[in-house]
Amino acid sequence: QLSIKFLQKDEFAGFNFQAQFLKPFELIMARNDRVEVKELVLKCVENMILSKASNLQSGWQSILSVLSIGGADTSESVVSLSFSIVAPMMERNMDMLEDCLTDVVNCLLSFAMNPNFEDQSAQAIDILEKSLDDLLDAKRDPFSTSPQDVRRLWPVLIGLG
Repeated sequence: QLSIKFLQKDEFAGFNFQAQFLKPFELIMARNDRVEVKELVLKCVENMILSKASNLQSGWQSILSVLSIGGADTSESVVSLSFSIVAPMMERNMDMLEDCLTDVVNCLLSFAMNPNFEDQSAQAIDILEKSLDDLLDAKRDPFSTSPQDVRRLWPVLIGLG
């Protein structure tokens, strides 16, 4: 509830307050072995995305990190819950995630490289492929080397490489 309260306020440009405030979610997710705790953290993150996605700025980095940790987990319930958050998030919020494409790609790669869950792995690769297609479709000149185009495509190309 406290996280939602803080996310109601806009973050000033150049500040990373949201990322710092959400850092404990990353630490709990990374350092706790209990599946129930990880599921609770994921539910909290899902609630933040569903209710305050439009207010998230630097907080996307922490949220994507939490989901990456969930995607690399060995528990089927944690990986499934994480992916059930990631897939619709990518559909609904991709325009808000452009500033952290590297984190998005790393998040999807955590699912893609998890050898224990082939279904989520294949779906994550499909999302990466679709994201690349969307980025290329948005460009008029597919061979442009403008800094903005390179910045947008580089993380996806590295992830697929």
